[in-house]
Amino acid sequence: MSARGLIVGAPRSGSGKTSVTIGLLRALKRRGLAARGAKSGPDYIDPTFHEAATGLPGVNLDSWAMPPALLDTLAAEAGRDADIVVIESAMGLFDGIPAPAGRSGSAADLARRYGLPVLLVLDVSGQSETAAAVAKGFVAYDPAVRIAGVVLNRVGSERHRKLAGDAIERLGLPVVGSILRDPLVTIPERHLGLVQASEHADLDAHIDRLADVMERSLEIGRVVEMAGAFEVRSPTAAATRDPRIRSVPPPSVLPDISPARGEIAPAATPSPIANAAGGVAGPKLPISPLAGEMSGRTEGGGTGSDRTSSTKLPSRGQALTTTALPPPGQRIALAKDAAFTFLYPHLVAQWQAAGAEIRPFSPLADEAPDESCDVCWLPGGYPELHAGRLAEAENFAAGMRRFAATRPVHGECGGFMVLGETLEDADGVTHTMLGLLGHATSFAKRRMNLGYRQARLLADCPIGAVGTLVRGHEFHYARLVDAGPDQPLAELFDGQGAPLGAFGGRRGLVTGTFFHAIARAG
Repeated sequence: MSARGLIVGAPRSGSGKTSVTIGLLRALKRRGLAARGAKSGPDYIDPTFHEAATGLPGVNLDSWAMPPALLDTLAAEAGRDADIVVIESAMGLFDGIPAPAGRSGSAADLARRYGLPVLLVLDVSGQSETAAAVAKGFVAYDPAVRIAGVVLNRVGSERHRKLAGDAIERLGLPVVGSILRDPLVTIPERHLGLVQASEHADLDAHIDRLADVMERSLEIGRVVEMAGAFEVRSPTAAATRDPRIRSVPPPSVLPDISPARGEIAPAATPSPIANAAGGVAGPKLPISPLAGEMSGRTEGGGTGSDRTSSTKLPSRGQALTTTALPPPGQRIALAKDAAFTFLYPHLVAQWQAAGAEIRPFSPLADEAPDESCDVCWLPGGYPELHAGRLAEAENFAAGMRRFAATRPVHGECGGFMVLGETLEDADGVTHTMLGLLGHATSFAKRRMNLGYRQARLLADCPIGAVGTLVRGHEFHYARLVDAGPDQPLAELFDGQGAPLGAFGGRRGLVTGTFFHAIARAG
């Protein structure tokens, strides 16, 4: 791998990391460099901004959720065709959860693992020389994490810059830029983070403005010089074609999954089996569990349907794999529009690299899943902002019900909400949803749910086989106001293994959960 890399870190969220990262990526591209963005931790929004800035797909590098082999594979892929990789830290640089060394989920884990230097962004509003004390703390906190330089953000004046910058440089730490306070460099936010890149009518112009600011404010040449060699210690091969999927034309490894049109050849008819969710006859999941996955028997000898609140976590899988989740089908109908956007890019990339085909459709445009597909996936997003339109999408609803009668359907977070009976929006208006599961959700009675999660599956579903332990996270404000009569999909644990009880729902071939899957545990 010949790429160089660095991490853009900060003491906390809201320091300006995203604006610096996006503007820096576009500025590097202007210089003719193949720049690639990455994001530490669980974040499905920022990578879309990185892609918009560079023209190269973004990627998540999550040291907690991803087994080391998968993390190295994705890191190697990020650097393979890039001159420089800029990794944006989630929250504060050292923020993660208590975990074995190198598995906390923090950006500092990546700095240690790949020997990458850190460009520290300090919001110096309301302080001056004290910024040097903060910087010194970062330098001293962990000698294995090298702070290579500092960017001062939200500087009020030249005097302010000099007071803070000179104090930091007396420590021997270079200040490679200072950014004046400017509301135009902020990116609009809403309850789940930044407003999505696809919703910015003038996104490219805004990124250009950010790049202009960074070119005026940063010493771009020095930033490039401080980037270190981006080396994966034990690089693993990229995901290879899964032999259980029949041959298809070579897919794009890093896909554009915008809605497509055209004739589609019919898929092979899957063979029926008894459904694990209650004996309903239906098709077999097109992709069987990969070798090395956990079997249907759980720790202690019980089956996946045996549940108690004190159940222990299964032991880690013996085999590490470079595939996060196996493709759930040969042809995957993927909901894709302003209401359904939260799907990790590495999942779609690896599914396609393994030979699966993605067939996007838009529920907001009243489109139904393609009948040639053998599985349907409703990702997370903002259905609460579009509940009225979704409730009126009769063709979408009829098509989903036809599909779910014979083929698996899975919904994550927002997709799970739409699979339920009703969704109450922020104004207290209740909208009828698909009714494929029996629960009801509310955004009016909201409460934040946030954190890493581990889910042990209680039945076969598009995420994996019964008994599989999957790592991911929750981040939502909507609440489950009626759990409904359905069987739970998974036994849930927090990031440190504390049991959280049964979670999600399953009925016939339909499954759903607030949980966002990132990778099988390993």
